[in-house]
Amino acid sequence: MCRLCPLSTPTAKYTLQGVGDPLDISLLQIGDTYEDFDITEKPLAATMSISDEKTLVETAFGLAQKENVLLYQQPILPTKSVKMHQDPPPNPPLPLGEYRLAPTECVHVCTEEEHFHLQSLMVTLDMAYKIEAATREQAANREWHQLCRHRITSSRFREVCFVRGVSSAEALAERILTGTRQTAEMRRGADMEFEAAMEYCRMKNVN
Repeated sequence: MCRLCPLSTPTAKYTLQGVGDPLDISLLQIGDTYEDFDITEKPLAATMSISDEKTLVETAFGLAQKENVLLYQQPILPTKSVKMHQDPPPNPPLPLGEYRLAPTECVHVCTEEEHFHLQSLMVTLDMAYKIEAATREQAANREWHQLCRHRITSSRFREVCFVRGVSSAEALAERILTGTRQTAEMRRGADMEFEAAMEYCRMKNVN
């Protein structure tokens, strides 16, 4: 049975588990077969703009047709390292010139030690671009861990938004400053993340 389509024919060689010669797509009659189906009920093959005029390209799930969503959502990954797209859209210019923070009612005055600590966390826009480029592997990158330490990252942002009172703020600050020790379960989850995503896509017939 073809992974990309529930139909099977004696001549079907589109890609069995991603291996094989291209199939004559016209044999499947995908458009006609699923024409009256609701979009939520159509199999993946019926919504992927498959045509016998398009060439096949390697993806993480095997061969898929050129210009297919699998090419940019599940590109072939020879390793778990980041693979950059060749023509990504430009990043938005930051900071946003028209955005302004509302006036604050904070009356906290930093000690000299706190002041120097905050200064050590500040980065220029040029530094931010260099840091982003150097730490794209995130958890697999030692520098990423060092830079995240003592900073309010996206993982902590929700907790910060729901701080109520001095005691909860101090408890959160303590957790951020001391860091979180990676458990065996967390390490296993990180190691198997890529395989888990592929298995989920296979079971749910999504990409």
